Amino acid sequence: MNEQWNQLKRELADLQEAAKYMVEGWSGWQAKFKKLPSSILSRMDELEKACRPGKINI
Repeated sequence: MNEQWNQLKRELADLQEAAKYMVEGWSGWQAKFKKLPSSILSRMDELEKACRPGKINI
């Protein structure tokens, strides 16, 4: 159980770092965070596309 908790904390830290890069506009965030679940990466990619200049749909 403790190892699962530690794994969850590591994944959360990775997700927070990926979100920071995404918000700052770093275009290579996907490559750095390949170990995140594909569902999270897919959703973050959708959010990145929706937040580009000229786009309003989130």
